[in-house]
Amino acid sequence: AEVPRVRKDMGYPPLVTPTSQIIGTQAVMNVIAGERYKMVTKETREYVRGMYGRTPAPVDPEIRRKIIGDEPMVEGRPGDHLKPELPEIREKYKHLIRKEEDEISLALYPEVAAKLLAGEAKPEPLPADVQKRLDDIVGIGK
Repeated sequence: AEVPRVRKDMGYPPLVTPTSQIIGTQAVMNVIAGERYKMVTKETREYVRGMYGRTPAPVDPEIRRKIIGDEPMVEGRPGDHLKPELPEIREKYKHLIRKEEDEISLALYPEVAAKLLAGEAKPEPLPADVQKRLDDIVGIGK
């Protein structure tokens, strides 16, 4: 019963990723704390401030005050308030980056991509039945 209440409080966001997780997590925290919005996640705070864009309906003003107090609301496009990440990635991994795709991989999956680009990641062998099937498929084109 708490999820629909939180969703209403938050301006009826669609229950798809990431807002479904924000609403669900906040509902659980409300129940665990025994008081609504006593404990609030960083994501809930950012959602209420507008970092996920405009809400479909207004956030309940009383709930907004309880969650963010006097923190300012995001004005304009939320992405304009984020610090650019690529310059830092380019500097940190300049020894590994050979092409634009490497930058993207490092931005999305820094630990895995760094190992892969450094030559430290080794492919794991496929299970025998999968390898046989793959060999059969590859052999079709020959």
